[in-house]
Amino acid sequence: MNLLNFLEDAIEFIELLSYSSTPKNHFPLDFSCHKLDCLYNVENPAEITSLCLSSNNLESVPDCIRDFINLRELKLEGNRLTDLPDWIGRLTKIQSLNINMVD
Repeated sequence: MNLLNFLEDAIEFIELLSYSSTPKNHFPLDFSCHKLDCLYNVENPAEITSLCLSSNNLESVPDCIRDFINLRELKLEGNRLTDLPDWIGRLTKIQSLNINMVD
């Protein structure tokens, strides 16, 4: 299975997840170590409380994250980030932000 097929299967799986089986007010997503270079829109972003995008190939913070209004934890370390978007400060529920920047 190549990476593209794996990612397509992973996205399909996420779309099929039943939010009813997840404890209220806690829905984590972990996409660490998948060599992602982008992240597209996620269904029901307001339900996501924890997002791990560590150790991928991201050069910028994906714009769709601005819609994760209940995000409490965001892990972005191990990417190729050079700056943070202005809107990151509007994620007012963030309690933990893990990043490292490339010089």
